[in-house]
Amino acid sequence: KNNGGTTMSLKIFHFSDIHMTDNSGENPVCSRIDPIVAACRSNLLPDDTVLMVFSGDIACSGRKSEYKIFNKFLSEIVRKIKDDVPVQVDIICVPGNHDCNFGSEKDIEQRKETITSVVKSREFVNSSVIESLSEVQRDYNSFIANLPTKYTEFNDLVWSYKAKYSCGKVAIYMINTAWISQFKEDPTQRFFPINKLSDIDNFKDNLVITVFHHPAHWDIIENAHRFEQKIAEFSDLVLVGHEHINDSYETVREDCRYTLCEGTELQNPRSKSDNKISGFSVYELNDNLDSITKFRYFWNETEGRYSRENSDGVFSIFIKNSRTMPNTFSP
Repeated sequence: KNNGGTTMSLKIFHFSDIHMTDNSGENPVCSRIDPIVAACRSNLLPDDTVLMVFSGDIACSGRKSEYKIFNKFLSEIVRKIKDDVPVQVDIICVPGNHDCNFGSEKDIEQRKETITSVVKSREFVNSSVIESLSEVQRDYNSFIANLPTKYTEFNDLVWSYKAKYSCGKVAIYMINTAWISQFKEDPTQRFFPINKLSDIDNFKDNLVITVFHHPAHWDIIENAHRFEQKIAEFSDLVLVGHEHINDSYETVREDCRYTLCEGTELQNPRSKSDNKISGFSVYELNDNLDSITKFRYFWNETEGRYSRENSDGVFSIFIKNSRTMPNTFSP
């Protein structure tokens, strides 16, 4: 509890698909920092813990100059929140396809050929191939290395962050689904090696959050089910982006269940007609870390603020932990 006797809680601010560009005047969210802060702050109490999650496409073209602009944007938001409310803020990020700097047309064609070969022999992806294909994320990796929240490299496609908060132990796994992205995404040429998830153990943590950019169905059809099944084995809450849809649902399997939340886009600088479309979500977890309440925010151009869409009737999504509720599904 905090000094006022109010129970502290864990809040998750879920942003996705920011597409920060270095083209002057094409980042409307940079002029909306105060409205973003006001919306976030309205959900906070002193001494709350905040996970600020960005589920991919932080940049528009994966360039260092774009991350420099985003870093300033992020720092301002965090500073203004903490100036007003004493809270701990941890930053969680994963790369999306827009976080890849694909280079020249020749580079793009060579990458396409390599990926075609990898997908054909997908069971035998070695570290040198992953390292080579992930080189397009070098500027993203430099940005991550300078964040105040330090991750642990679980393997070459997964990072982890573990923390012991007042509400319990929380483990966050950040999965790089964009390692095999192309300039023009093709679901028939996308693959995530399942063995990279095989050693993840959720049994020592009260809550396991998994974050990645591409929903599972963006993998090739032969692999998508296996990928989703593996995620379900260790995850309680899954946060994704890419499709610019704000939705949440619970997936029930024979021996486990988890909650998945999709993030809407914060901005699309390449579409002038869509620059008024902007949103994010806030999740409030209960003291036992076994249910969340979701609040959706969308940009209100008329009022110049982020309005809570479901202010009159927030809804709860229950996280049923697979390790505490085995074999609860009856077909």
